[in-house]
Amino acid sequence: QIDKEVGLILEALDASGQAGNTIVAFSSDHGDQLLKHGLMGKNCFFEESVRVPFIVGFPGRVKPGRHDVLVECVDLLPTLFELAGLPEPLENQGRSLAPLIADVGRSYVPKEAVFSENVIPEVITRGLDFYFEKGRGVKGVRHPDAKMVRTRNWKFNYYPGAPDELYDLENDPDEYQNLAGDPRHAAVESRMKDHLLRWLTTADEADQIAPKWLVPEPR
Repeated sequence: QIDKEVGLILEALDASGQAGNTIVAFSSDHGDQLLKHGLMGKNCFFEESVRVPFIVGFPGRVKPGRHDVLVECVDLLPTLFELAGLPEPLENQGRSLAPLIADVGRSYVPKEAVFSENVIPEVITRGLDFYFEKGRGVKGVRHPDAKMVRTRNWKFNYYPGAPDELYDLENDPDEYQNLAGDPRHAAVESRMKDHLLRWLTTADEADQIAPKWLVPEPR
């Protein structure tokens, strides 16, 4: 079905005469467990949920190829702006992939770690009363839900009120053996927590909150 619908879009683009002047990007916001680990849905950090397709095409600019690097969904926005030759109107947390997939005159610096989170205000407050206040978060909870950090070979998951998870993706790609708390991997676990902490303390959380949730500034 997806092949068919995407094909119809590309055919219409060809018919418009603008295919050579159009950036086409294909991705998704999440995967689905489809009973892997006995789970359905998406609200966890197993690879089936957090890995998504990421394809960008731009005739004459994007070079054909496949790249084995760590990228995040937030990287799409700055990539599109750079490929279109436009300045980014607002600061964002992504890193443009244009140097990796096109000749833009500078080299690409791969990411050491990538992150995911499940911060859903409705889940936090059990309703629609989820106004965000900068510095205080949602109802006083600044980082209220689950967080994940992944490097090339390791993944660390934090679920509030549940045991931590640490997976060796090189030797356990299906994520069945939780190594969190294992003294033999204490150094790796500490390093992954450091990655997560640096991200949480440097990310501009206001950019992750929809304007309609913001508390109006006092006049």
